[in-house]
Amino acid sequence: MIIIIRIDTLKIKAEYTKIINKDIFIFCKKAEGEKITEYFKLNKYITGVNEIAIFSDFAIIQISSKILRENYLTGITKDNITDVFLELEKYIKISFDNIKVIRADIIKNIKLKEDEKADFINSLKSLQKIGKYKIFGFYENQSIIFQKDLKTVKDRITIYDKKAELEAKEKDDAGLFLKIKDIENIIRVELNIIEQKRIRALFKCENTLENVLNSKINPLVNLWQKNFLRNENIKTIYSDDEIFINHYIYLLENSRMNVELIMENIKNTYSRRTKEKHLDYLKNAEKKIKKKYNLKKIDIINKIALVR
Repeated sequence: MIIIIRIDTLKIKAEYTKIINKDIFIFCKKAEGEKITEYFKLNKYITGVNEIAIFSDFAIIQISSKILRENYLTGITKDNITDVFLELEKYIKISFDNIKVIRADIIKNIKLKEDEKADFINSLKSLQKIGKYKIFGFYENQSIIFQKDLKTVKDRITIYDKKAELEAKEKDDAGLFLKIKDIENIIRVELNIIEQKRIRALFKCENTLENVLNSKINPLVNLWQKNFLRNENIKTIYSDDEIFINHYIYLLENSRMNVELIMENIKNTYSRRTKEKHLDYLKNAEKKIKKKYNLKKIDIINKIALVR
């Protein structure tokens, strides 16, 4: 299986050889106790270049896949990193030796029909019940954020409607990316890794840019499989219908098995074709609950619900 690491936001530490356009940088100082650090900071909005901070012998640079323009949805990969640096060299030239990755937002795109995206995101709420992650934030129809509730590890997985996310931004270039083909069909799954030690742990290697882009391990897929789907591939979430069935199990158990009410909601919410699919999901959910509680009729569960 070919593994391609795709990155939306990439933050690196690198040695630099030349500042190309000094007019877009401003001189800054920062104090850390008695120590004063002087550096130059980017002072202009540039599409795809979030940050450039130039110190005496190294630079901190944060870029996003927007730097790729029409290839934005692809993400930053080993196949297009040369194009990324050619664009970056309009502002600063850096050494390619031993570039350290200090942040990486790993991404995967799931392609759905536009009218299916809201159902997909809303149904992910049921994963709170079966996964090791807790829901950290939920915005109906648009996005959901899962995060481990640990003091030392803050892995965060965000699933969101890509078109809606762009539309909510006020940047002048948002309209450019909204014109990209299929943008209206994309659900983005994103893992934010914001610590070097966590990058090393998840990729199981030193956090050089070369290692990360050429990794045979995809931390996003691995974390998703381990904590949400066990041995299933991330793409099968939708095709195997697991999300929707778990969603209806969740609704049944939290409505004291009110099948009639849930059926009525399905009939009032979905078109004829989609409605039939959701009624099938509900039937499958009933079967799983019957098996779980060893019941012949689902209404018996009402008594169990009342005792809880």
